[in-house]
Amino acid sequence: MPVAPPLQRPAGTTRVAVIGAIGIHKGYEILLDCARDRCCRQLPLEFVVIGYSEDDETLFETGKAFVTGPLQGGRGRGYPTP
Repeated sequence: MPVAPPLQRPAGTTRVAVIGAIGIHKGYEILLDCARDRCCRQLPLEFVVIGYSEDDETLFETGKAFVTGPLQGGRGRGYPTP
């Protein structure tokens, strides 16, 4: 599974973190709608899924979503620091 490179957070940007395997039943569509809305309104937000999602590639297409990938040994890969 491809993992996006870490995001460099501009000053004044709020990072929203979502923990777990985010599927449709856990709110994936809401997360995707929020990321898309952020782009439409150019809000100072970025989204990080700590784990993986229903469709990582579609989240990446918003330009403001990062996915750490499945947890391995209790830690995600490439976890972005604040």
